[in-house]
Amino acid sequence: YLCGVALMLLRLVFGLWGGRRLRRRVHLIDDPSVLAAMQRQATALGLKLLPVLAYCERVTVPTVVGVLKPMILLPLTLTSGLSPEQMESVLAHELAHLRRYDHLVNLLQRVIESLLFFHPAVWWVSHRIRDEREHCCDDLVVACGAMPLDYAKSLLVVAELSRASPLRRSVEAVSLLATGNQKPSNLRQRIARLLGESATPSL
Repeated sequence: YLCGVALMLLRLVFGLWGGRRLRRRVHLIDDPSVLAAMQRQATALGLKLLPVLAYCERVTVPTVVGVLKPMILLPLTLTSGLSPEQMESVLAHELAHLRRYDHLVNLLQRVIESLLFFHPAVWWVSHRIRDEREHCCDDLVVACGAMPLDYAKSLLVVAELSRASPLRRSVEAVSLLATGNQKPSNLRQRIARLLGESATPSL
């Protein structure tokens, strides 16, 4: 058991270290329109402190990294792949993670997974929490004024840009504490939920 806990904690430390590596390889965003969009969404969500916003070549989807000083990382493909409205919705989703302190909850989940790595129920519950976390953030984006259909289209565009990237899903291998990457099935459920449809066909 102690060997297993040690290996899992080592995995956690590697994730923290990977997040620091990502933060050192970024290009800070100084585009006034993007920063203004983030300010509008932060105000709507009630965030008093704005996180650092940057482009990162090593991520394929918008991602929050860091624990004490979280940073929002955007893939370079979003510079020309999203409309201003879609970019604002994407920023709102990442800010919603910070509004809910998901980066801290994610760290707590990793610690619990490390201590109870042998119990299947822990992994199942943790997986469900991550799914519900995304649903809660989607709800906050819609509550801030985004139209569900337009927001769903934004998620699809981000997924398409991510799929075309040669670095697809690379951030998970670098930082285990990043929030953002989703499997195709998770994305399908989120979009179906936004549109008020059943995520899975009934038997």
